Amino acid sequence: MDAAQARRLSWRCRRGMLELDLLLSALAVRLAAGESVAGAEELLECDDNQLWDVLVTGRVQPAAQFASLAARLRQQAHSIPDNSKDDRK
Repeated sequence: MDAAQARRLSWRCRRGMLELDLLLSALAVRLAAGESVAGAEELLECDDNQLWDVLVTGRVQPAAQFASLAARLRQQAHSIPDNSKDDRK
């Protein structure tokens, strides 16, 4: 992957949903560093709603081309602490 392609893919990690931006931020860093990530290009072809359903809700099964990457990102998503249920009053 050349530098221009890496920058394009990294930029495509920026989505219309903050939650997806956060999930894809680690992928963006790897791509910006020029690392080749199997399935990244295919994953980033998905629209935001499709990505949400693949990565967060699990309602949609990922395509074979990016199933491994989606599984890693899904695992990352479920390890993020939920601070919305903070018990502080």
